[in-house]
Amino acid sequence: MCSLRHYETIGLLTPEYIGQSTGCRYYSVRQFEVLNTIRYLRALDMPLSEIADFLQNKDVELIEEKLRQQKETVVAKQQELKRIERKIDNRLKQLWDAQNSVFDTVRLISVPSCRIVWVQTSLTIRGFLDMETSIRELEQSQAEAVAFLGKVGVGISEDNQLKMVYPKTDG
Repeated sequence: MCSLRHYETIGLLTPEYIGQSTGCRYYSVRQFEVLNTIRYLRALDMPLSEIADFLQNKDVELIEEKLRQQKETVVAKQQELKRIERKIDNRLKQLWDAQNSVFDTVRLISVPSCRIVWVQTSLTIRGFLDMETSIRELEQSQAEAVAFLGKVGVGISEDNQLKMVYPKTDG
């Protein structure tokens, strides 16, 4: 019911008759064809403005072009959702790893290649907040929005390892 009123308000659908005393709207078979077209195109996630354009022109080539454009939009949304799904999967793996890691044990593991970012700077780390400034600088330098949640590491040069200088990191 709300959709019908909305479609009427924006000019997509006009009732056949509106009762003067009750304000009830009556629709005929002519409106059902329009309504079915609207419902079909909405099911394809087509914007109402595009549907209105089609209903005013009713050109087969126009609807073909609109459907092609809508398909491109849907494919782009699918790709974005797949990217989001991969991020969620990665985060779930990280959380599992964090909960199941063995501490005080050094182990060598092989991981698939991935993108990493290197910040060449020396830090003296006394607590977990000491890295925040470098992380914020790194975030600001990226063209795409990134969030560093966990999985941030530091390196200690061989020289500092041999000298057993651990509070100072080298990158």
